[in-house]
Amino acid sequence: MAGRYNRTNYSSYLNDEPMPDATSEKEQGNEYFKQKKFAEAVECYSRSIALSPTAVAFANRAMAYLKLRRFEEAENDCTEALNLDDRYVKAYSRRITARKGLGKLKEAMDDAEFAVSVDANNPELRKQYSEIKALLMEKMAKRSSVQAKHTISEFDKAGDRKNITSHAPSDPQKDSFMEVDLPGRAAAGIRELSGGVSKGGSGVSLKDNNMQQSRDAKQKPGPEISVQELASRAASRYISSTVKSVKTPKTAYDFEVSWRAISDDLTQQIQLLKVYSQPLFGVLN
Repeated sequence: MAGRYNRTNYSSYLNDEPMPDATSEKEQGNEYFKQKKFAEAVECYSRSIALSPTAVAFANRAMAYLKLRRFEEAENDCTEALNLDDRYVKAYSRRITARKGLGKLKEAMDDAEFAVSVDANNPELRKQYSEIKALLMEKMAKRSSVQAKHTISEFDKAGDRKNITSHAPSDPQKDSFMEVDLPGRAAAGIRELSGGVSKGGSGVSLKDNNMQQSRDAKQKPGPEISVQELASRAASRYISSTVKSVKTPKTAYDFEVSWRAISDDLTQQIQLLKVYSQPLFGVLN
């Protein structure tokens, strides 16, 4: 009797409380979602999927994940939904949002383009398409700007290195430049004198042995002297140095003796002619 009663009560309990199914769990999840109880909604959708996985159940759980900002789980659920129904537009729309949250703008754009091609009159899809396109273009513009700045920077650095390589003298060149330029620097920059040291305009200190060069450089150069003039002056100095050694002949005979004695020295012969004033007819031969 007791056993029969227990079986009757158990049967009555089963009739009063039907076993949960996928549909009821999904609907319960929808109720939780409306109440903004997104975590409870996720649990209901998960039970519905466990009982009978459908594209709608995956897409609904993805929507709850989006509200919880769990973008990676939302993306995965949308992918599962599209594996079951590749024309399910809501799954594309929600995966666009998930990928946007993950920063996957290119993948989001691919979804948006395909979704709009499937349902061109869907205002939500068109709005998403415009937003993702704008973000993607902004990102590409920033990347291009950074690359351009980097390229310009590298070009400037290369130009600087080229200038340094082209114009910087080697050590021997530096020495030669200093040797040639010191008088010029001294002439241009010898403004302040202190303690026997002058400071040029380039900040290089020049010692006393360069001060004389600077003074000479400051003097106005005289007219250029030709080689012939220099030779003439040298000859005059030489002649003047030898004039005392030539004795003035008193007679023609003395002149002839002297002339023959200096036959190999044209300079002294010329000087002898200058100091002897008597007629020379018949003397020279």
